[in-house]
Amino acid sequence: MVTSLQEEEEEMEEEEEKKKKKKKKKKKKKKKEKKKKKKKFLRIMTVSHTIMARIAYGKLRTVCLEECLQGSPTSKDCFTQSHDAYCLRKNLQRLWRNADKSRPDLKTVSHT
Repeated sequence: MVTSLQEEEEEMEEEEEKKKKKKKKKKKKKKKEKKKKKKKFLRIMTVSHTIMARIAYGKLRTVCLEECLQGSPTSKDCFTQSHDAYCLRKNLQRLWRNADKSRPDLKTVSHT
């Protein structure tokens, strides 16, 4: 009698432990799945943003080059014919700020 009761108790304990382990595994799987989903979404977002930024940068850069070649008063910082980086940076910042007013097509970037 005593041994059978002990055996039953041990079996019950083992079953409870198995259930707990299964629950832990499920929780871990769910957490991993959530992390994977978040990472994918973030990666897609950052890639699309960088593409958009690159396109916008390219558009602004061409405008800046045009201004420098025409010798506009806003781009006097360009000392060399090779269009130096300081001028580009300064003009790009100015052009980006003023893009809404003067050239709205610069800020509207399409993927095509």
